[in-house]
Amino acid sequence: MNEMEEQMKKKMKNKMKNKTPESSFWHMEVTPFMENLYWSFAPTFDKFTAQFKKSLPKLIEQGIEPSGKGMDRIGSRGVFQVYMGENFVAPIIWVKAEGPESDADLITVLTHEIFHFVHWLMSRKDIPLCDETEEVYAYLLEFLIETIMANKPERLKEMPTP
Repeated sequence: MNEMEEQMKKKMKNKMKNKTPESSFWHMEVTPFMENLYWSFAPTFDKFTAQFKKSLPKLIEQGIEPSGKGMDRIGSRGVFQVYMGENFVAPIIWVKAEGPESDADLITVLTHEIFHFVHWLMSRKDIPLCDETEEVYAYLLEFLIETIMANKPERLKEMPTP
């Protein structure tokens, strides 16, 4: 592990900020990049939208709402979108979870959506994906997957819906 990876691992450890345990909308600060990530496991995009409105009032006050009409109809199993308001950026991942899916099913979709987030984040920080930086991308991807999977409800079927 090189020095940059070691620093990243050290700074990212224990930065998980969960909302209440019964919440189905989560948030974490991704340090040392000083960016946030929000994610939700929800059975439909409509349920995700309801969670979004309840959990991110700052964006709703600014007239910003999820734009994913038809996501359920086209069979989407996940979405990565970035919502920007005045002095507020919210990169959000939604993973369709009707529970009790196997972890393998969730990891497949989650990895896809997290890769979009990692690419977006690194692009914002002017860190291109290349031979010299691929390990940082891979480490961040691994860290986010492990963190999200470790904090998902034990049985998605028992998740509350707004």
